[in-house]
Amino acid sequence: MRKLFCLIVAIATLLVSAKPVAAQSQYALITAANIADLSGNKLAKGTITFTPLYSAFVSAAPHLAGGGRGLPSPITCQIVGGATVGTCKLADVTQANPSGFCYADVVHDSNSGNSWALDTCVQPAYNASWCTVTGGVTTCSLDNYVPPGTPGALVVAGPNLLNTSTSTPLTGLLMGNGTNVAVAQAGVNYQAPLGYVPLNPANELADVPSPSAALTNLGAAAQTSLAAEITRAETAELSNATALSGSANDATARSSAAAAQTTANTASTNASSALSGSADDATARASAAAAQAAIPAASSAAPAMDGTAAAGVSTAYARADHVHPTDASRVSVAVPPLLQYLGNGADGSCIVGTMCNGSSASTLTLTGDFNWTALTVPFGTTLNVASASYAVGLTGHVLGACNISGLIEAGTLGTASSSQTGFYGGSSGGPGGGTSAATAGATSYTVAAHSGNGNNWPSYTGGAAGAANGGNGSNGISGSCGNGQCTYQSIQRAALMSGGGQDFQWFTGAYGPQGANSGGLGGTGANHVALICGSITYDGTHVGTIDSSGGYGAPSAANSTGAGPGGGGGVVILSSQAPVTQWPNVYVAGGPGGLNTVPDVVAVGGSCTSPPKATLGVSSGAFSGTCTVVQAGAGCGTGAGITWDFLGGGGTAGTAVMNPTWSSGALASCTVTPGTSSGYSAATTYTLSGNGGDGLYGWYAEFQNW
Repeated sequence: MRKLFCLIVAIATLLVSAKPVAAQSQYALITAANIADLSGNKLAKGTITFTPLYSAFVSAAPHLAGGGRGLPSPITCQIVGGATVGTCKLADVTQANPSGFCYADVVHDSNSGNSWALDTCVQPAYNASWCTVTGGVTTCSLDNYVPPGTPGALVVAGPNLLNTSTSTPLTGLLMGNGTNVAVAQAGVNYQAPLGYVPLNPANELADVPSPSAALTNLGAAAQTSLAAEITRAETAELSNATALSGSANDATARSSAAAAQTTANTASTNASSALSGSADDATARASAAAAQAAIPAASSAAPAMDGTAAAGVSTAYARADHVHPTDASRVSVAVPPLLQYLGNGADGSCIVGTMCNGSSASTLTLTGDFNWTALTVPFGTTLNVASASYAVGLTGHVLGACNISGLIEAGTLGTASSSQTGFYGGSSGGPGGGTSAATAGATSYTVAAHSGNGNNWPSYTGGAAGAANGGNGSNGISGSCGNGQCTYQSIQRAALMSGGGQDFQWFTGAYGPQGANSGGLGGTGANHVALICGSITYDGTHVGTIDSSGGYGAPSAANSTGAGPGGGGGVVILSSQAPVTQWPNVYVAGGPGGLNTVPDVVAVGGSCTSPPKATLGVSSGAFSGTCTVVQAGAGCGTGAGITWDFLGGGGTAGTAVMNPTWSSGALASCTVTPGTSSGYSAATTYTLSGNGGDGLYGWYAEFQNW
C-alpha cells in the first residue's frame, strides 16, 4: 500500500510540473458590479481613481513587461449604477520591474461631491486571489477584493494542492513512523521508544515516580518562595481580622474582608502544610511547590512603545487596563508624510509685528521655505506672501503653534507686467481682442518642467483668446490633459503626496497676458501658503484669514484694445498635528477679467467661484451712485472676504463704498456711496474692445489630528 501511495504521488508531481505556463499580460482589467454603501445603495455616478505608489523604489517609473515605463500618474475609471463602465485597466504589479508596487484607490461621488479613500495598497496581479486569467487576459473584480491583513504584502492564491487517495481509509487515531502515516493499532504502546512514560496533567503530579527526589530537585528557591507566600497570607489574615473586628465603617467592607480572610486562611494552611510535612506524603509538597512557582506576578513597569521585535524574558503578566505610549515619531497613514514634517525650528520664532526673520514690521513681506519653532500673525498685522512677479510663495514647518488671527495675503495684487504659466494653481482667463486677436490665456501645469510639451501633461488650460474686432476672452478651464482622463481631484492628490518635488515651492496661479493691441494688463496669479504645524489656533476672538486669490485684469485702455484677463487662484495647504477647533478663513478665488466699460467695480477674493462685476454711473466727475450688474457671479455667500476694486475712468475712488445686495451667493443689485470720488470722465464703453476672461479658482486642503 505504501509503495502504491508513493507511486501515485510521484506521477501526480510529474504531471503538475509538466503543465505549461501561459505568458501573462502586462495589464489587468479592473471590473466591479456592486460598489455600494453599507445599506446596499449602489453609487449612481462617480469615479474610482488609482494612484501608483513607487516610494519604496529608487525609480518612480518601473519597466513594464511589454516594454516602456510606468509613469506615476493617477488612473481614473468611471462608475455608473455601482458598476465600472468602459475599459478600466492597471499594470499587473507582478509583471513590472521592480514588481510589487501598490495602488491607492479613492472613490468619488459625482452627485454629492464626496470622496472616500478606500485602500493604500491594492495590487492587481494574474495570481491574486481576486483575479482570474482567461485566454491570457487577467481580469480583477473589485467585488471579490478583500484588503490584505499586512499593507504592502502581495496577496496571491496558494499553490495547487495535490490530492491523493488510498484504498485504506485513514480515520480515527493515526500514527507516524517517519516515512508514512497509518491507522494506530489498538493495545500498542507507541510511547515506549521515548524511554519514559509522560506525566498525565490530570493527576497533578501524583504520578511522579519519586516525589522526594522531585522536591529536592526544585531546590531552596522554591521553598523560599513558599515561605514568602506564608508571610503574605499571615499579613492578609491580620489585616482582614482587623476589618472584621469593626474598624471597617460599613457592611460592604466587612463582607469583602471576610471573603479575603477565607482565601488567606486557605493559602496559609496549604502552604504551611506543604512545608511542615503535615501532608501525607512528599507528592503533595512537590505539587504545592510547583503550583506556587507557576503563578506569575503582575508587572509594575510601564508598557513599551515600540522597538526591535523580541520574544522577551519577563514572566510577569500585563494588567488588563495597561496603555502603551503613543509613538509621535510614526507617520499617520491617513495624512501624506510630507504634511507631517514639523521641521527643526532652525529659523526660531516668527511673531509678525514683534520680530520675525529680523523684522518687526506689522506688514511683513516674506516668501520662501522656513523652519520655525512657532508662528504668530496677530490681529491687525499682515504677513504678505504676494508678489507682482513670479515668486516661490511660503512654506512653513512649525514645531509649535501656528496662531493665525491676522491676515496672510498671498494674492490679489492686481495686474502683472507679463504673462507666466502657473504650477498646480488656477489658470488665467483669456485676454480680450482689439482690432487684432489676443493671445491665449496662461496655462497652469502640474509638473515643474513640462519642456514645452504641456499638452501631454495634466493641466489647467488658460482661457481662449478674444478674436479680432473686439472678441471676448473666455474663462480659465480646469481638468485638461492629453488623454482626456485626468480630473481636478487627481491633480490635487498628486500634489499633496509629492509637494511637487520641492516642498510646495512655486505652487502658483497663472499670470494673465495683456489685452490685444496693448490693452489692459492681465491679473497676477496667486502664490501658495503651506503651513505644517504642531497645532493651528487663533487668539480666541479674531479668526484669521489666508487669501490666495488671483488678481483682477485691467479694463480696456481705449477703443480697439482688449481688456486684461484675471489671474489664477493659488493653493493653500494646512496641516495640524493637534485637533483644530477653528480653521482660518481660506480664500482661493480666481481673479475677475477686465471689462470694456469704465468706470467699473469688480469683486476680488472671497469664496466666489465666479467673480461679480458691475459698471458705474458718473455725475460731475464723481460716482453718481448708480451701479449696473454685468456679471452676478456665483458661490460668494454673503460676500465675506471680498475686496471691491474700482477700475478705469481716469478718476480716484477716494472713500467711495460699494453696497452689494446678495441672493443665493450671487450679486443681485448694488449701489455706490460716492464719498470723495473725483476726476472721472463720463461712463464709456470702448468699441472694437473685448472683455477679459476670469481666472480659474485655486484649491486648498486641511489635515489635522495625526
